[in-house]
Amino acid sequence: MRSILYFLLLCGLAWGQSVADDLFKDALTAVQKGDLAKAEFLLREMRLEAPKDIRWATNLVSVLIAQNRTQEALKLARENVQQFANAPAPHLELGSLLVKMGQFDEALQEYEKTLEFADSTGWKAVAYSMIGEAHGRAGNVDESISAYRKAKEVSGVANATLAGLLVATGNVDAGIAE
Repeated sequence: MRSILYFLLLCGLAWGQSVADDLFKDALTAVQKGDLAKAEFLLREMRLEAPKDIRWATNLVSVLIAQNRTQEALKLARENVQQFANAPAPHLELGSLLVKMGQFDEALQEYEKTLEFADSTGWKAVAYSMIGEAHGRAGNVDESISAYRKAKEVSGVANATLAGLLVATGNVDAGIAE
């Protein structure tokens, strides 16, 4: 009896993942076709079927933003950083949304959390770049340059935004070199 229950549990877990994978794939297809309402529906369904799967969380926020439903997206993004507190993606996404809304200090806090939970150089490079963007939009040019330099250090990739900032601040040679 125990082995039958264990087998059914494993089948249920595999089925649940398959359902989540199918819903996610269908949601991405809907986005590609421009059917944001269908994508939203599928991602909300995925949320019910696989609440611990982070894919629905970040993509649903993006779909809401694409539908110009900023306040709903902000509310969901805040919920996501609580539910997936140790993952970098929700913090990065919330930070990006806050930058768009002009809430730079709070965005920078989220980007710092992204760095805290980043498990790869890719996440760190993106977070530093986003920190650079936030500082740049806030008018903090020196902090922006510093953040873009950290992104370059982490990734090893030259950055056109950093080059532009260096030229704009009069450091033409460094900008050209970048």
